[in-house]
Amino acid sequence: MTKPNLSDLEQKAVIDELRRISNNGTLPRGAYAKVATGMGRDPTTISATGSGTLPQLAQASKETGLLKGGLRPVPDSPATWTLHFKPMYNMVHVDEKWLYADRDTRSYLVLEGEELPSRVWKSKRFIPKTMFLAALARPRYDPHRNQEWDGKVGIWDYLLEKVFPAIKVKWPRKDRHQIIFVQQDNAKPNVPPSEPAILAAGTEGGWNIRLFCQTPNSPDLNALDLGVFNSMQCIQHHIHIPRKDIKALIDSVESAFQQLKPHTVNDIVVTLQACMLCILQNEGGLYKLPHLGKAKLRTKKRLPVSLNCSRELYEAAIALFEYYSEETSLLSRSNG
Repeated sequence: MTKPNLSDLEQKAVIDELRRISNNGTLPRGAYAKVATGMGRDPTTISATGSGTLPQLAQASKETGLLKGGLRPVPDSPATWTLHFKPMYNMVHVDEKWLYADRDTRSYLVLEGEELPSRVWKSKRFIPKTMFLAALARPRYDPHRNQEWDGKVGIWDYLLEKVFPAIKVKWPRKDRHQIIFVQQDNAKPNVPPSEPAILAAGTEGGWNIRLFCQTPNSPDLNALDLGVFNSMQCIQHHIHIPRKDIKALIDSVESAFQQLKPHTVNDIVVTLQACMLCILQNEGGLYKLPHLGKAKLRTKKRLPVSLNCSRELYEAAIALFEYYSEETSLLSRSNG
């Protein structure tokens, strides 16, 4: 009987787990059997996937830390290093958004003599709305639950009482040893990352969850603003009939969040990395949103986990950052 092949996410989970338990590129005795038991797979299937990664494990163990800006080197001689973005599996994007029960305008195709559908509110000012807070991570395979995790931490109609506890419940066990970064925007009402209550909640129970703020005036650097909220509203407005009461609006938004496809979230994270590349290339935010053809790449199983960045571009960005840091320092001293 032919053993079933591993999916792309399962293969990634196998490689990540082997990297985690390896010691200087050497796997401990029984490593394949241990990973196979956790995933409910045959050890020979795990061995076939993991055997090709052993040389990479040995080389990767020689790396000494990560580079700034979400980039790390692919092992090679220093003069020919290629860099690629971290896969962002330890990032949680949180953001608030007003979500409405209906669109401002709707278009209909009607036959001659057919009555137009009636709207249930006088104008767009009367359309019910509610502020939601969403938390989202990158989808991945969870070997301990033996299923794919969609990355959806939750959506609520607040941070300390909801987001951190939900992360601890839903986070894949194999990734709990990582530092988990929760990114929020720079809105003034948001809690500061150094808030003692936030620091205490992030380390409670042996976790290491850290809050930080995204770059100012950069909505493309948050996966929710970049595409998740728009995708949710498309689902909400196409499937759910508009209602006047807030409870129906909350139910429709929560339903749209649950119907969001994991591959849609994964595509948005890849686009987020492409936006980071554009920011480096254009020295700021004046760029067109990149089109990568992700659906075709995914069909051909060629969609990358992380995008590459040339060494020259990385060094140019670091030089520009250091230049502006020095300019700011000189300006502060002159004003002082």
